[in-house]
Amino acid sequence: MAKVSLGEKLSEYQALQAMLIPSGNNMADSFGRGWIFGSPEAYVTYANQMISTMGLNKTLVGDAASGFGDSTTSTADEIGLKIGP
Repeated sequence: MAKVSLGEKLSEYQALQAMLIPSGNNMADSFGRGWIFGSPEAYVTYANQMISTMGLNKTLVGDAASGFGDSTTSTADEIGLKIGP
């Protein structure tokens, strides 16, 4: 997890570095839900609409942008079908 202090300001570049280098899932969550979508609810709505248009009927994006929350679910067959080789 990337260390971020309350009130700290980062550029988008710094946030991307934090996501890619130390695997900062907290940064992915902040970047995806705050900067891009404006709210967690808007992110979840958009993500689930996109997944639905892809035909992923057994996949549900929950409240964690990183995908590591308990509320994000799918099946191995569905992910392998759409993402795998």
